[in-house]
Amino acid sequence: MKCCKKMYRRSDYDSDSESGPGYYKPQEKAKRSCMCKVLIWTTAILFSLLLLAFLVIWVIFPLVFMNTISLQRTLMFPNFDQPENPQYESYKLYGAKGVKNRYITVKDLYNETDGVSLGVWQVLPADRINATDFDSELRNSEKPICIYFHGNSGTRIYPYPMYQKLREFFHVLAVDYRSYGDSTEALLTEKAVVNDLVQFYYKVLELTNQREVFFWAHSLGTALSTHTLRKITEGHSSAPDRRLPRALMLEAPFTTMREEIEYHPIGKLFAWLPWFDATIRDPLEENGFHFWTTTNILSVNCPIMIVHAKDDSIIPYTLGEKLARIAMTERDPVKQGEVTIHIIPESARCDHMDINKYIELPKFISNFLKDVDEWYNKRTGLKT
Repeated sequence: MKCCKKMYRRSDYDSDSESGPGYYKPQEKAKRSCMCKVLIWTTAILFSLLLLAFLVIWVIFPLVFMNTISLQRTLMFPNFDQPENPQYESYKLYGAKGVKNRYITVKDLYNETDGVSLGVWQVLPADRINATDFDSELRNSEKPICIYFHGNSGTRIYPYPMYQKLREFFHVLAVDYRSYGDSTEALLTEKAVVNDLVQFYYKVLELTNQREVFFWAHSLGTALSTHTLRKITEGHSSAPDRRLPRALMLEAPFTTMREEIEYHPIGKLFAWLPWFDATIRDPLEENGFHFWTTTNILSVNCPIMIVHAKDDSIIPYTLGEKLARIAMTERDPVKQGEVTIHIIPESARCDHMDINKYIELPKFISNFLKDVDEWYNKRTGLKT
C-alpha cells in the first residue's frame, strides 16, 4: 500500500483549524508578529518625540525665558532690520522724497560719559517737498512738528507710507530707538529708551525754535510715547519755559504688556499654560518691561486720538478701546484734554500695519487738529 500526501490548495486555509482553512504557516505568523512589534515601537518613538517636544517647547523654554533677561529683552525689542540691509542715506531706494537722514545725540542713562546717537529721518511737509535747506525748513516750518515713534521691530524706513499721510499736516521727524537701525548699540530697557526720547524731544525744541510738537506712535511706540510724555509733563515744573507736546496720537495701542503679551504671536503659544503667569508675565514685570500705558496716560495733559483696526491680529482693538475708556473716565477732559477714538472696520483690511491705507485717515487727523485748537482756545479762555 502506497503512502500518499494530501495536497491542500491555498484556498483551503480559510478556517480556524490548524490543518485546514485558516491555518497560517509559521513564516506568516512570524511576519505578522514582526509587524506588530514595528507598529508598537513606532508608536512608542512617536509618543516619546511628542512628549520631548512638549517638554522642550512648553516646559523648558518657559523656564529658560523666566530666568534669561536677554531673551526677555529680545522679545520686547526685536530690533531686526526691516527692510533688509537698510540704506538710510539712499532714501530714494524706497521711493521717498523730501527726506534727509540725520543724527541727534543724547546722554546714555547708564553711562553718562558715552552718548547715544539716534538715527532720524526728517520728512518735509508735502507742500515743501522740493526744499533743499533742511535746517532752515526745520527752524521755520509753518507746519507743526510730528515726532514718529515706530513699533518694536523694523527701522525708521519701514513706516514711510504713514509719513506720506502725516506730511500733509506735519513736518515729520521719525526716530530710531537705541540699538535700532543705525542708532548706537546700547542696553535696551524701557527706562533707557524713554530717557533717550525725553532728551530727543528737548533737542527737537531747540532745533525748531520751540515749534508746536505732536506725537504719533504705533504699536510698542504708543507705550513709549505715552511714557515719554508723562516724563516731560512731570519735568515741566522745573523747566516751565519748555513747550509741552501739543497732542498725542496713538495707532494700535495697548494697555499694559501684561495684558498684551498673551496676544503676541509668541505669547499665543504659551498663554494657555497654567504656568504662563509665573514663567512669562511675572518675569517681564520683575525685570522692568512694564509698558504701563494705562497708568502713564493719566498724566497726559493734552488731547489724545486713538486709531485702531478692528481686524488687528497683533494687538486686539479691544485693548485700544479699554485704553480710551480709562483715558476718558480717569482724566479731566477740561483740564487734561479730550479723547477721540476711531475703530476702523474689518472690511478695510488694515490689520496691524496698514492703517495708513484707510481712506478716512486724513479726515480723522484733520478733524482732530481742529478739536485740538478748539480745546486750547477754550483752556486759554478759562485761564483768562
